[in-house]
Amino acid sequence: MELNFQKILSPIQFNDPNSQAALELAGQLALKSKAQILLMHVMPSGLVIPDLPGYRELFATDEGAVRRELKKMAESHLHDVSYEIVVKKGDPAEMIKLAAQELGADVIIMSTQKVVREAPCLVLTIRPQLSQSG
Repeated sequence: MELNFQKILSPIQFNDPNSQAALELAGQLALKSKAQILLMHVMPSGLVIPDLPGYRELFATDEGAVRRELKKMAESHLHDVSYEIVVKKGDPAEMIKLAAQELGADVIIMSTQKVVREAPCLVLTIRPQLSQSG
């Protein structure tokens, strides 16, 4: 099976190193396929705000801060790859599924979430690395 993608959706959860690993894989695949990365973050709406260090202060309500952080991630992880920054508000799983559909994503590359069960396209996931004892 040949994997030839045109649009790769890469949802990012800030402060999750697995999101960065998934983005690096997305970048490698995009480079090989000459695909565009759809670099996405979903801002929580309503009362549900992730209790992650720094998240509330930096990214819970300021879309501009989210876009700037995604741009920094793209500049640091996506070399010679076309990308588009996408910011949505709402339930992350629902917004990721909708964005994949609306933006015509061929594949979603992300750390594991419930999107895997309901996505309208192929989903590649990165599992957390288990520490290896020597």
